[in-house]
Amino acid sequence: MAALIASPALAQDGAPNVYAGVQAGYHHLDEIDFNEVGFAATTDIDSPAYGGFAGVTLPTEGNMVLGIEGNFLLGSDAIDQEYGMSGIIGMRVGANSRVYARGGYQWVDLDVEKIADEAADDLGLSGGERALFVEAVEAGVDGEDVGDGFLLGLGADFGIGDAAFVRANIDTVEFDTVKVTGGVGLRF
Repeated sequence: MAALIASPALAQDGAPNVYAGVQAGYHHLDEIDFNEVGFAATTDIDSPAYGGFAGVTLPTEGNMVLGIEGNFLLGSDAIDQEYGMSGIIGMRVGANSRVYARGGYQWVDLDVEKIADEAADDLGLSGGERALFVEAVEAGVDGEDVGDGFLLGLGADFGIGDAAFVRANIDTVEFDTVKVTGGVGLRF
């Protein structure tokens, strides 16, 4: 048990560095062009997102950082939730900060009803026309409301004291989306 709950000093001497935290940000997913189906409008699909992350950094020589990290985020607009895993490679900067690149896989569970409502607003639809449009969008998805793909990103953790840190990340899923997050975490 002591090996799993290592202090930052011990983590650099051969034990894994376990960490966890909370994060919040904004995920721009895509833009839908309705010109192809006879409507002169486009709608952005995006959402604020907030949740947590946890990972482990493996012992390495010198300033190199290797690790794995998982994340889970809830959305409040077009995204119900998203989650994924990634590998991290980077370098330590100073005593307890790091910069890194990451690659992995991310799943994004969309709120199709909210997306359809926003699109209907953008198209200026109301009444029965709006209801038919929302119903058609939901039927067109046919229950397939989870998108997924490879994740690539860049980030940095900036140490505050011995165990705490703040972080900033920018990620993309399949080069179709952009997600920017910031957070705070603890190393155990």
